[in-house]
Amino acid sequence: MRRSVFNFLILILLFLFYGCAPKDTQPPTVSILSPADGETVSKTITITVEAIDDKGISKVELYIDSKKIIEKTKAPYTYTWDTTQYDEGLYLISAKAIDLAGNSSISKIIRIFVSNMDKLKWAYQTEWSITSSPAIGSDGTIYVGDWDRYLYAINPDGTLKWKYETEDRIHSSPAIGQDGTIYVGSWDNYLYAINPDGTLKWKYKTGDFINSSPTLGNKTVYVGSDDGYLYAINSTSYGLAKSVWPKFRCNYQNTGYLAQIVDIILPTVSITYPTDGATLTGTITIEATATDNLHVSRVEFYIDDELKYIDNLPPYAYTWNTNLCSNGEHTIMVKAYDEAENKRSISILVNVNN
Repeated sequence: MRRSVFNFLILILLFLFYGCAPKDTQPPTVSILSPADGETVSKTITITVEAIDDKGISKVELYIDSKKIIEKTKAPYTYTWDTTQYDEGLYLISAKAIDLAGNSSISKIIRIFVSNMDKLKWAYQTEWSITSSPAIGSDGTIYVGDWDRYLYAINPDGTLKWKYETEDRIHSSPAIGQDGTIYVGSWDNYLYAINPDGTLKWKYKTGDFINSSPTLGNKTVYVGSDDGYLYAINSTSYGLAKSVWPKFRCNYQNTGYLAQIVDIILPTVSITYPTDGATLTGTITIEATATDNLHVSRVEFYIDDELKYIDNLPPYAYTWNTNLCSNGEHTIMVKAYDEAENKRSISILVNVNN
């Protein structure tokens, strides 16, 4: 009888000890060890994440521009990133660690610049040598002459749009007028004016080869010939086309420079749900709107100054489980960024009551 009572008391003590054990609410720590914030990378690199928790890590998730790329359940938490599969530019990398109790933390976001300058985008094969320099139309079409007698129009993706055949090789580099007409000289002594669809508009015969490249201004096209003359020929174009590179040389008449526009206008942002001072229970969705004069690059959601989520596309929203927070007052902050990293934020206070 005494043994039974003793065993019963032991069971009660064990139940009280384990049943009343404190719940694990301490989130893990997580950080990105490499690459460094602001680093410029190329080719294939290794992203290394460190995650630590006193009870153990369940998994680590890696995000590039808010898109989950991989998750790992065992250390080392590394990912081999082939940057050649991505466009040049800025990328935001973050990691999320989840412990065995379901607590989670998000690392500090690092900004990485991808620059694979030696990466071949495409190559188009002509029939002979190219000594002509290309010109770029306002729609992105690339125009270039070839020794095979053709003027080529190449689409931005490297495919052939059309080609126009002259009577001899082309050394001259083309120039593009404001009306889209392409002007180019040939060794057949002619200056050609070609329509944007690849048909002949007109041609003018000089006294010898044309090696020089034409230029445009005030409805006149100028070109030099091996006969020793500089020709000024009437045209329908007032000047060069408005494109990033309408001819290959830079001078005071050329529009070949691409002006850099400095964006100093801040985006706008607002929290549409919940409202300031609202009382919240359970799981809710924080909803926000953001606009910019050019483009909103991302919207960040913070709870009590801790980054919780990044959304790159509208509608901008974050699902918040308030059961994981203490009851009482909490701050919700939303930040909107544009492509120039201009930002604006808005904050509200809410009360959690679970």
